[in-house]
Amino acid sequence: MTTEHVSIDIQFQGKTVGAVQTFHANEPEGLDGYCYRTRFDLSVAKDIFSGDYPHPNAQKLPFDFVITETGKDGGTVTVFKNVWLTEVGYAFGGEKYVIVDQLKWEAESKSSTSIPLGSAT
Repeated sequence: MTTEHVSIDIQFQGKTVGAVQTFHANEPEGLDGYCYRTRFDLSVAKDIFSGDYPHPNAQKLPFDFVITETGKDGGTVTVFKNVWLTEVGYAFGGEKYVIVDQLKWEAESKSSTSIPLGSAT
């Protein structure tokens, strides 16, 4: 499959609540890794976190990473289920108050499903 589009969404209870720009899963199992997420304000998913920042101590419930890869000949959806943060770092910068969250994570499980040819958009 030639990938033409990739989206990396953060989902909570089946609803997309955010996205990440860079994602890495450690091998061989791929159930832990790190990612980078850019924010332009202090907003966080209040259903998942009890505070104003995404932090392991403030995480109330797990979320999922849903990675969708699509191309002319179909695609793949990979779900990292029940993700818990293990470490968080921040980088602040820019004139418009840009925040880059540096998140380390662990997931309970991972699964992939093929998207048939003609179903991928």
